[in-house]
Amino acid sequence: MSETIAQERRRSFRVDDDVHLVFRVIKEDSEPRQHGEDQTVQTCRALMQLRELSSQSGHILANIRKQHSDIAQYLALLDKKIEAVAQIAGAMSMGGDMAPNIRVNIGVGGLAFSQDSPLLTGQRLAMRIVLFPSHLCIQPKGRVVYSREQAQADQQHRHRIGVEFEPLTEQEQDQLIRHLLEKQSAQRRRERGMDVD
Repeated sequence: MSETIAQERRRSFRVDDDVHLVFRVIKEDSEPRQHGEDQTVQTCRALMQLRELSSQSGHILANIRKQHSDIAQYLALLDKKIEAVAQIAGAMSMGGDMAPNIRVNIGVGGLAFSQDSPLLTGQRLAMRIVLFPSHLCIQPKGRVVYSREQAQADQQHRHRIGVEFEPLTEQEQDQLIRHLLEKQSAQRRRERGMDVD
């Protein structure tokens, strides 16, 4: 019971985030993906595995730090170098400098964003989402669950789109949850800093 509640909380946990989002509508009779997209998928998977290994090695590094702080410091620097190379490789595989292009509300279950044109409820989307600053790339498929015209005249984009992800892999879920928690922690630190001022 408690595990089910924890899973539901993880699914409903969402943050506002600036990401790089590219998507296309999936047509049932669409042709297979081009080779370039396949290469991007492979690069995204390799970078995700690299980050997973880095996360797993964090526990080992903590144990080394207790007995050999100088060795732990050196290993932490190597980890930062590898992360920097991963970011460069990720940016290059996606066509050069990558920067956020849209603000979304994102969670493990899906995302919402605003844009100028509507989408049709029920349409399936193939998405590529790059998260910052890690350049973590996930490529979920999803279904449009709503497409609403926004009432406020001051809204830059007229339509609010909600997309529910098709099930993510366990690795994608873990990486996305880690990213969301880091974003939330950073936001709380900023808020505490503002309170101090």
